[in-house]
Amino acid sequence: MRNPTLKEKIARWEILQTNAKPQLGDMPHLATDLTRLEQLINGVKELEARGSQHKATFLETTRTKRDLFQEGDEVYQRLNLALRGQLGPKNEKLHEFGLTPQKARLRRKGKTPGGGGETPSPVGPAVEVAGK
Repeated sequence: MRNPTLKEKIARWEILQTNAKPQLGDMPHLATDLTRLEQLINGVKELEARGSQHKATFLETTRTKRDLFQEGDEVYQRLNLALRGQLGPKNEKLHEFGLTPQKARLRRKGKTPGGGGETPSPVGPAVEVAGK
């Protein structure tokens, strides 16, 4: 058997408290505990309400923080690109701004520009155009 959730416990407490209250005339010895149960129910409900307010504040804070980070990333990218445009993408001075310059690309020896291979011939017979 699983443990009841907090909402289920509160519901059980409320049912007991509501249904036992009219019976206090026949069972006066329950009055102290019923009063205490009512205080506990009210206390738990107050804390739940406060928790809901805190959750709403937390969600709003998280949303605002996410928006600020997104804007910060956009501004960072603009500055990054502006500095690279002004100084050049390979300039070592970029290190001063916490940016990494591009490395110079090394060409491989022995290869000719353009791939160096032959162009493959088209597959299938050539089609002649009539009328020429």
